[in-house]
Amino acid sequence: MESDLRPDEIEGLPQGAVLRLLSGPMRGCEFALPPGVTLFVIGPSDPAFDRGWQTEMPPNAIYVPMDGEGGDNFEVLVDDAGREGLFVRTLNEGAGVEVAIDASQIARIGDVRVGVKRVDAAWSDEVQRSLCAQARLDDGVNPARVRRRWQQAFWSCAVVVLLVASAFFYWHSEPQRQAQSVSEYLESLGGRATVLPGNDDHLYVLTEDGDARNALARALGAEVMKREKLVLVALDEENARITQWIDTSRTEVLYFKLSLDDPAVPELWINRKQKGLSDVEMAQFRQALLERIPYAHRVNITLHDETEANGEAEDALKRQMVPFLRTDTPEGVTFHISTELDDVQLRRLYGFMQTFEKRWGKRLVHFNVDLRDDWTAKQSYAYGPTAYVKDGPHQWRFINRQ
Repeated sequence: MESDLRPDEIEGLPQGAVLRLLSGPMRGCEFALPPGVTLFVIGPSDPAFDRGWQTEMPPNAIYVPMDGEGGDNFEVLVDDAGREGLFVRTLNEGAGVEVAIDASQIARIGDVRVGVKRVDAAWSDEVQRSLCAQARLDDGVNPARVRRRWQQAFWSCAVVVLLVASAFFYWHSEPQRQAQSVSEYLESLGGRATVLPGNDDHLYVLTEDGDARNALARALGAEVMKREKLVLVALDEENARITQWIDTSRTEVLYFKLSLDDPAVPELWINRKQKGLSDVEMAQFRQALLERIPYAHRVNITLHDETEANGEAEDALKRQMVPFLRTDTPEGVTFHISTELDDVQLRRLYGFMQTFEKRWGKRLVHFNVDLRDDWTAKQSYAYGPTAYVKDGPHQWRFINRQ
């Protein structure tokens, strides 16, 4: 590295030396040192720091800004007081330390590293290489600076991550906000529906049945639906559409039902004993099913035991004292009911069947009800536990139903 001093300046010096800074913001800078004593004042490099006191520095003093904790002030003695040689004297709160130095040495005063040589001498290889290894050497001699650099890097990365996360969250939540806005608008119209963002840039308005969907379509109007990209769907029709695809494409899958109670996370109940798919095929089937439900962000496939469903149905029929015949087939179980039932028994039976089908569906467990003709039809009456049958004119027969 070439010296910062011009040749004519060096020749103008009677006898002197050159100091090169090897650390800090001014590393690489060189200062001409006349014979005598030159004071180096070490201070902060922060431009916001008040340095008004520098105007009162002596003429033989040089201010050197340093990062971090800095170091002690020091003096460089060049042939001072009749003593030939170059010396570096550290000025600290205790006893100062004075050492001799030449062009082949590097002096270390706290965080400050300097080299000193005669004007006509050449820098040693060690001094020349020290600037190239400055970053590594600074890290070794100034752990505080290393910590600050890591802290600055950490907080910079944290700010960047926070900004990116905020932008991603805002972008990702935009469809949800739009769906919420549409849902509130539908409530103001008196309509009840579930609004979900789809993966095709549409908003899906899900109603219980076709009548509710048609009513909402009339209330919204074609222009609003087109502008807001709304797709109105009846859940009962949607369930039929999806199950039809399953029946057509996956005939080996035996399932109880497809539940759309939570349309965002549909749930398919599969027979545990006869699921018919390997784990890999099951994952592929789940993905294919998800692709056909654009408003769902996940599809749950749960395994259920058919014996639990069959046992629940059989126990309920026995509790109601309804005679039945059970038939087991590879496609499921059928309970054949053929008997005489009065209105109360019939109403109780149908209530159970509706509750059972809502829980288990009606694909693997079936009920076949064949009611026999009641000879007392149109000539009997029941109220509570008592009843009567009219056998003929002026002939009544009372029955205790308990």
